[in-house]
Amino acid sequence: MRIFAAALVLFSTMLSVANAATTADVPTALEYAYFSHGGPGLPAKSIVDFAYQRDFGPNVQHDVEYGFEPTTLNGQRLHYVGAGLSFMH
Repeated sequence: MRIFAAALVLFSTMLSVANAATTADVPTALEYAYFSHGGPGLPAKSIVDFAYQRDFGPNVQHDVEYGFEPTTLNGQRLHYVGAGLSFMH
C-alpha cells in the first residue's frame, strides 16, 4: 500500500511544462516534465524526453524514445531508451 501511495503522490505532482510535436511528415516529439518530488524524501527533478513515432497503417504504431534528467538526484543522472508497439482497434 505504501508503494501505491508514493506512486500516486509522484504522479499527482507531475507538471508537463512543455510538449511539442511536429507535423505528420516528421512524427517526432519533445517533452519536458517537472516533478516536485523525485520520490519519498527526495528533492524535485525534471526529465527531457525525445520520441519518434511511425504509423504502419490505421491500427499499428511504433515508437522509440530517449530521455534523460538534466539534474542529478543523489549524485546520479538518469538516462533511458525505450520502444513500443501499439495495436489500436
